[in-house]
Amino acid sequence: MICRKNLSPKFFRAWLFLVFTFLIFVPPACVYYNTFYNARVYYQQGVKLVKTNPSAAKTNFEKAITKSAIVVKKHFRSKWADDALFLVARSYYHIGEYEKAIKNFEDFLTVFPESPYRDEASYYQGLTYLAKKDYALASLIFYDLKENSPRFAQASAYQIANSFCLKEDFC
Repeated sequence: MICRKNLSPKFFRAWLFLVFTFLIFVPPACVYYNTFYNARVYYQQGVKLVKTNPSAAKTNFEKAITKSAIVVKKHFRSKWADDALFLVARSYYHIGEYEKAIKNFEDFLTVFPESPYRDEASYYQGLTYLAKKDYALASLIFYDLKENSPRFAQASAYQIANSFCLKEDFC
């Protein structure tokens, strides 16, 4: 315990200045933002390694899931909660755990209907259904995006055609 009697006035003022500076400029929000930031870094590293080093990519995606899950569980009302849950779902998609990916995409779309990532989450959800060979659900999602999301209209049209090729339905 620091006692003012044992300190010089100059040292005590410096100590107070540092304490107040820390409290003002390093709020508790930084802790969970750093957790989310690290999750995002792990995810980006995983994406870069998917083709060249799949096992390292999987490790990075698993770390991204762990870090993002902390943000979702402990700071659900934070402004990064939707980003974190979306990151969890995409990470599961990339490591091939499609059931977990679908569940997290559905949770995301239900809990954060106004998120700016909504259309992108739907697109990834469609990709997940394609990967699971559930062409009917994938097509429903892609048709909806093609009609209602200008940003994903072209990519969705491509995925609709791709689903016909994947299920070998050329008639």
